Amino acid sequence: MKKNQKKIIKLILAVALIGIVAASLVFVIARKSQEVQTSLVRKYWGGSTQCVAYIQRYYKDVYNIEINNVGRAQDLYLKAPEYGLYAHRNGGIIAPQPGHILVFEHRNRIGHVAIITGRLKNGVLIAEQNWGTARITTNGNRSLPMDMRNGQYFIHDRDGYKVLGWTGLTLENPTRNFDFTSKNSEGWTAENNTSIVMSGNDSSLAVEITGNNPSIISPVFIEPINVQNYPWLVFKARSYDFTLEGTEQGAIHLRDENDQWGTVIPFKAQKAETAVIYSIDLSDLRKNFSITQIRIELPGYNRESGNMWEFDWLEISKVKIED
Repeated sequence: MKKNQKKIIKLILAVALIGIVAASLVFVIARKSQEVQTSLVRKYWGGSTQCVAYIQRYYKDVYNIEINNVGRAQDLYLKAPEYGLYAHRNGGIIAPQPGHILVFEHRNRIGHVAIITGRLKNGVLIAEQNWGTARITTNGNRSLPMDMRNGQYFIHDRDGYKVLGWTGLTLENPTRNFDFTSKNSEGWTAENNTSIVMSGNDSSLAVEITGNNPSIISPVFIEPINVQNYPWLVFKARSYDFTLEGTEQGAIHLRDENDQWGTVIPFKAQKAETAVIYSIDLSDLRKNFSITQIRIELPGYNRESGNMWEFDWLEISKVKIED
């Protein structure tokens, strides 16, 4: 009986030892995985829950720009040129745009940063991380009030945090013309399965498509553009890496003076080896309709090879423009 008890005790101890070893291995593997993940996060984006980390992820994913070695959040305003960005002071003449980084300073000398996701008549919408909690505000619908006086833009300070200004790729206030050869064209943003791979110093705006329903979105215009005076939206573009069958359609989405995206105008993609001029008739819209922003939904996604669109220029025009 005693022998059997000893065998049982030895068996229990052996099982327990195996369990401890297995648990230790699992812990080591999990810890190693966590260390690798944390290392990657820090290498490319910084601490995973800080406000700067959200900015870094956004600019890496949307613009393929790495914002490293920022230090304090508020330092991003002065360091903007290091990342190819322009800094515009709060109360200046350059309007905040979707995609701009809003920079706050604070007496704690750390500050805060957020992404501007939209413009309102009297404010901006932002997305941010680690404001009060470590949660990311992914919907970008948190609003901050803004005053516009004498052509200047003042975003209100917030709970003891002073708005220094905003930084981004836009150098000048956008107008109704884009030739995509200077920095003022770089306020365009990739949306929905797209990435902008060339802009600014290149001769065109190239957009790589990676999935269905791709689109790109313009900056917010400095002044609303009335279709009664400018009844045509024209752009010159070419597409690559897929065969148009003649039935593919894109769409123009227009944001109006009431900040609504309700107007959609389809256009048919043309089959051509070189760039094609697309002329979109806006004259059927109500006479008081004013455009504040444009979204272009691109046609022709090929699942096997993907495709790319390249834009030479875009204009809201008084007349139709032909090839």
